[in-house]
Amino acid sequence: MKRIIVVVLVGLVALSAVLVVRAVLDVPVDDDRVERTAIADGFAEAEERLAGAIRFPTISSQDTSLVDTTAFLSLHAYLRDVYPGVFGTLRVERISGLSLLLTWEGSTQDRPPVLLMGHLDVVPPGADSLWVHPPFGGERLDGFVWGRGTLDDKIGVVAALEAVERLIAEGYQPERTFYLAFGHDEEVGGSNGAAVIADTLAARLDGKLSFVLDEGGFVGNGLLDGLDVPVALVGVAEKGYLTLELSALAPGGHSSAPPEVTAVGRVSRAVARLEAKPFPARVDGATRAMFEHVRPYMGVTRRVIFSNLWLLEPLVRSLMAADAGAAALIRTTTAATMIRGGVKENVLPTKATAIINFRILPGETIDTVTERVRRIIDDPDVGIAPVNVYFDPSPVSDPAAPPFALVRRTVRETIDMEDLVVTPFLVPAATDSRYFTGLSDNVYRFLPVVVGRDELETIHGAGERISAENVRACAAFLYQLIRNTEQLKDGPADQ
Repeated sequence: MKRIIVVVLVGLVALSAVLVVRAVLDVPVDDDRVERTAIADGFAEAEERLAGAIRFPTISSQDTSLVDTTAFLSLHAYLRDVYPGVFGTLRVERISGLSLLLTWEGSTQDRPPVLLMGHLDVVPPGADSLWVHPPFGGERLDGFVWGRGTLDDKIGVVAALEAVERLIAEGYQPERTFYLAFGHDEEVGGSNGAAVIADTLAARLDGKLSFVLDEGGFVGNGLLDGLDVPVALVGVAEKGYLTLELSALAPGGHSSAPPEVTAVGRVSRAVARLEAKPFPARVDGATRAMFEHVRPYMGVTRRVIFSNLWLLEPLVRSLMAADAGAAALIRTTTAATMIRGGVKENVLPTKATAIINFRILPGETIDTVTERVRRIIDDPDVGIAPVNVYFDPSPVSDPAAPPFALVRRTVRETIDMEDLVVTPFLVPAATDSRYFTGLSDNVYRFLPVVVGRDELETIHGAGERISAENVRACAAFLYQLIRNTEQLKDGPADQ
């Protein structure tokens, strides 16, 4: 017996030594050091031009008859006025009436083009009473530009135009062609904007785009638990989207003589079953790549844990599942968002419905999610049907590809933050970039906006704002990124 105990203890000591040694030897995936540039000061007027763009209430809607087309066309005219170099040099096309596709022809046609993206539309502001500053006032106060679209995503549009306007003024001519794509309906699925732009480019391209850059990740401290250094989250994939309506029918009647199971009860039971059995968690793909990049900068305990996922992945899944934001990175999420049924308290409804929204983890599909929902509910009397927009997760772009290294280098050159870690990231929300995954193997979702969690909560909420410093930094980043593409190696990843 003593021998067994000794063997077990020796084994535990050896295992512990392996875990610690792996953590100690875990070096940064990418530890390149670059000289920071000082070009942001050249974009002093970008803040005012963004403020002007915010003043156009370009609200998109599933019901296109409700869209204020005048607001979009007026924004087009405004951009033409404040960026004369861009609109006088690039080929400008209106797509589906309200989206814009701009083409900056390169000096050579033998290098794969680059696509920079943003979107012109915004979500409704909600109650004006919740806004300290008017949602479409475009006010500049306390070092910020305030209003709907400052973070999501007119900053992407303005930053790209600022960068190209300055480059044109400097006499710069890109070697490869650049496309600027600004959709008008991203917030309602992008089917008439980005999707049509993607089809337009697909018909023209001879080969693939080198890379695509859209909105998605941000920069900041405290964005990842356990990491005490600032991080830049560059999205290399995004989750899929599916909304299912659950429905149940019943004869109805007076509430004084209810059946054993009412329509409301049947639907409620289905929802309860789904919530009781969340989707399985996995630490793979973009999320695993993220941990490989950030774990050398974690504290000792977390570094040991995340350096040994081969053994401790169950522990990591358990830790992440305890936080809603972290859990979204490792599983398909299930969110019951709406339930309807009945018109009066003493009348049994003839129909009840529930709306369940799923954000699908890469590796799963609409079909696999729907089948799992059907199996868990296990009730043939509950109807299951998709509603509105739905799409599968995007492919995962390789963070070892040359274009990712280009983005990482540009971030470090233009963002003045010590010990900044640039990491791949799974974007839990949806972007227009998903329409372009067939046109490039390298699709990234990122703008270098330095935010805290409080500012992130203003996206689609009240009080949305962006600092003047961030406006200049975004323009400087895209300016430098365009210049840096001259050194981009066109290898198999972007052929």
